[in-house]
Amino acid sequence: MDLKFSFGASNPLPLTAEGAGSASAPGPGSSVLELRVSLTPDGGEMVCEGMSGDGVSYGRALRPIAGDGAGDLATALRSVLARGGAELPEPLLGSVTAVVLSLGGREEETLEALGLAVSPGAQLAALDGELQARTGIAAGTPIRR
Repeated sequence: MDLKFSFGASNPLPLTAEGAGSASAPGPGSSVLELRVSLTPDGGEMVCEGMSGDGVSYGRALRPIAGDGAGDLATALRSVLARGGAELPEPLLGSVTAVVLSLGGREEETLEALGLAVSPGAQLAALDGELQARTGIAAGTPIRR
């Protein structure tokens, strides 16, 4: 199995599973690494998965949600991003290109409860210094729906 990922360089770095043959040409999505955050079907947990643009999963974390208020969702989001980031190998954590939220229409209120400035459009907000300190994800990383 061939795995590919770019570390922000102009030439993607192919990663090959041990024992596999030589790496093939990198796909067009290999320079994308998103932390995708969603709710479990029952809404009781938040899931964060690090996914490349090629569909390769680099880590997954779960966090129970204590209640149903925006503050509860914000607490779970902050925690699951930290846990999801911790699942990534360190070089990849610095290469996260976006955080993508799917919180059942509660994305804006959750981000506002974190103290982030939310704007309409494709990019809802950006990680601030406080979230960077908590998660290790670079400040300024876009957060979108």
